[in-house]
Amino acid sequence: MAHRYPAELLKIVQATAQLAEIYWHRDCFPKEFESAERGWLPALVQFTAGYAYERQGAAPAYRDLARKSLAATGGGLSAPTSALPKATWQEFSRLADNAHVRPNWKVNPLAWSKDSGKVSSVQFALSLKAEEHNILRWAADVARGGNAEAATTALRSIRGVGWKLAAFYLRDVARFYSIDEEPAWCFQPVDVWIRRIAKCWPLALIVRWSTIMMQPRCSSIWPTQLRCAVET
Repeated sequence: MAHRYPAELLKIVQATAQLAEIYWHRDCFPKEFESAERGWLPALVQFTAGYAYERQGAAPAYRDLARKSLAATGGGLSAPTSALPKATWQEFSRLADNAHVRPNWKVNPLAWSKDSGKVSSVQFALSLKAEEHNILRWAADVARGGNAEAATTALRSIRGVGWKLAAFYLRDVARFYSIDEEPAWCFQPVDVWIRRIAKCWPLALIVRWSTIMMQPRCSSIWPTQLRCAVET
C-alpha cells in the first residue's frame, strides 16, 4: 500500500521546489557562469568568493577580501603563475589585517601551503593545465564524463571545502551545463544532520512518526539501529 502524505506537506514540498528557480535567476546568476566560462580568473573568483567561503562560521568579509585579493594579484595574467598562490594569500592576509579580520588559515581556501596535504583554490586552478586553469570548465568536463565522485574528492582537497561545499558548487555547474546529476549525492549539499537522517531513513519508516514526535528521546520507542544511526 502506497504511503499517503498530508496535503499540507505536499504543498510545502511543491512550494519549496519553486525556490530552485528563484535561486538560479537571482541577481543575473547565470551571467556569472557565462563570464566564468570565458576565463580562468573569473572562474576562480566565482568559485572562491561565491562558494568556498560559504561554510558555517566564515566571516562575511572573507568573500569580498577574496575578490579583491584575486583581482590584485591575478588581474592582467593570461594564466596563473607558480608565484600566484603565495602572493594571493599574502594579499588576502594584508587586507584582512587592515580590516581587523582574522584570516583563519587552517580552513581558508586561499591559504597557501607548500607542505600541507591541502591546497589553496589558486594552487588547484594552477594544476588544471588541460582546462587552461579554468575550474568551472574542469568541473563540467569531469561531471559530464560521469566522474562526479572524482570531482567531489578533488574539490575536497582545497582547504576549507568539504562534502557540502563541493556538492553546492557541482549542483550549480550541472544546472548551467544541463548535466545529469549522477550520482545524486554528489550534487545535493547537505549538512551533518541531513546526512544522518538520510542514513537512518529506511529504519525510521517502521516507527510511528507521531510517537517519535511526542517522545523524541525516549529510548524505549527507538529501534537500536535507528538510535545508533542518528547519534553517530
